[in-house]
Amino acid sequence: MGDVAYSLGIVDTVQKNRSIAWADVDENGYLDLLWDGRLYLNREGEAFELANDDLGIEGAPVANLFLDANNDGDIDILFLGSTDSAERGSRLFLGSGGLSFTSIDLKLPSLDHATSFSLSDVDGDGYLDVFVGESKKKDDTTSIASNRLLINTGGKGFIDRSSRIALLSSDTASLAYGSQFFDADNDGDPDLYVARRYPQRSLLLFNDGAGEFSAKQGFGPDMVQELGAGSGGDWKDFDNDGDFDLLYPRLIHPYLRKYRDAEGSGIYSHNEKTDQILARASSQIGGESVDYEERHAGGAWGDADNDGLLDAFFTTVGDCRFAELYTQNPDHTFTLNTFDYGLHWSSAGEDAIWVDYDNDGWLDLCTIEWNRLKLYKNPGDGQENDFIEIDPVEKNGSYDIGASVTVHAGDLHMTREVTVGRGVLMGDPPRLHYGLGGNRLDSVEIEWSNRVREVFHDVESKGIVELVKGSSGRFTSSSEASISAVPNPFSNQLYIYYTIPEREHVRLEIYNQSGTLVNVLLDEEVEKGDHAIVWEADNASGSKLPGGVYIYRLILPSGELNGRAVLAR
Repeated sequence: MGDVAYSLGIVDTVQKNRSIAWADVDENGYLDLLWDGRLYLNREGEAFELANDDLGIEGAPVANLFLDANNDGDIDILFLGSTDSAERGSRLFLGSGGLSFTSIDLKLPSLDHATSFSLSDVDGDGYLDVFVGESKKKDDTTSIASNRLLINTGGKGFIDRSSRIALLSSDTASLAYGSQFFDADNDGDPDLYVARRYPQRSLLLFNDGAGEFSAKQGFGPDMVQELGAGSGGDWKDFDNDGDFDLLYPRLIHPYLRKYRDAEGSGIYSHNEKTDQILARASSQIGGESVDYEERHAGGAWGDADNDGLLDAFFTTVGDCRFAELYTQNPDHTFTLNTFDYGLHWSSAGEDAIWVDYDNDGWLDLCTIEWNRLKLYKNPGDGQENDFIEIDPVEKNGSYDIGASVTVHAGDLHMTREVTVGRGVLMGDPPRLHYGLGGNRLDSVEIEWSNRVREVFHDVESKGIVELVKGSSGRFTSSSEASISAVPNPFSNQLYIYYTIPEREHVRLEIYNQSGTLVNVLLDEEVEKGDHAIVWEADNASGSKLPGGVYIYRLILPSGELNGRAVLAR
């Protein structure tokens, strides 16, 4: 893998922030690059074109990321904080198609020391919210944190609701060095992982469904709090068993290792029998633990050789420190192969992103080394392993952040969740990459963020595929039924659409966010096929209900489905 950034036209200048993000802004099928406040449009993998001046994107942010803030299907840009003394605020650039952006000055607290960001719809209102991890020096001996949870106000901006992450919001509570939203307890709500350095422990906070986060004592993933010296990290299913596993880099001094019995970096695998996160590094990395490196800074899972098995990449910071790539073997052990991939002279900086920038099916590696962006092209080395890359989107083109996508190909059953914002300021693309090895793709199963499952057959077994919610797949649950609702949010009427595979008894219920039944819209025999019903935002007595999050629940003799809708008064 050789660095091609300069040859592709990515300006080789010292950067002011440490964040990288990838997404297809101009909808030409190729992922575009955002770093240091600069938007580079991808010209079909042959070159990158700096577009800031033409598009009116101005500013020197502390961190930058892509998102669809207002659910219109167009990619927007969020600048967090500012390194420009003349303009310290955060800005949102709303895209409106045709590469046109409108700048909005966000009235947010100072975000001058961002160390991580992560996106998800934490309160179920249909709009993406943002966690921002921060760390800064208060004086020569003390560090303080001002971690923020920014709630989306219907695509118009964000408000600070950091009280919802109380364990992370106080000055002495947490120094974040990496974060990620994912559904840790499989209840349909995004939970929040935050890596913290020594002497603090990394945290996994659980969402109550309304966007309030707290620790769960005695719950398996709560054991993450036993892990110290965290820096970055990546939650994915590396062993293809359907559970999330943690690639856990540690930035840890030899003194702590020798006198405090502190462990180095490793892999922590979910054990579904005991419902715990258990360290398995000693049995996973070729019979040995991950090579000790006191300056590990970040890490990312990615299938570098397209064999259907995720490989582990660790970055480092500091003089004479070098990155490490461990490729996974069929028995889920790993082999150190940094040299074979030409990365043995790379430090890879604080963190890295795997991205297929040229759509050739091979994951390339993007990082910042010595304040300069590096893009290492993966040539594939003549291997014939096939791949598929999936864009799981809503009907308006917005990516469904939080959707879980499983690709079935022979003996491989590979699950990925659409997450944006991981590790140390890394904005991974929402496009999901799967190596297929020598297998032919059988089907793709998606559990959308509203918990509806859909199976797609006859998907192309190679290339980039857009799968649209509810457009061409076969909905499935124990009853092979489906349910959805629009508009969401709604103000007066909610149109609920459902499908049943045969004539059967149907009950359609509405609950408030505390779990109280407030109305029954239907309770009778219904013919098979597609149906619709309108809810007037009222209770069983006909009284109008207050604004908030409501659950619609379809109950059939053979199973049930549900979804969320937000009533905005």
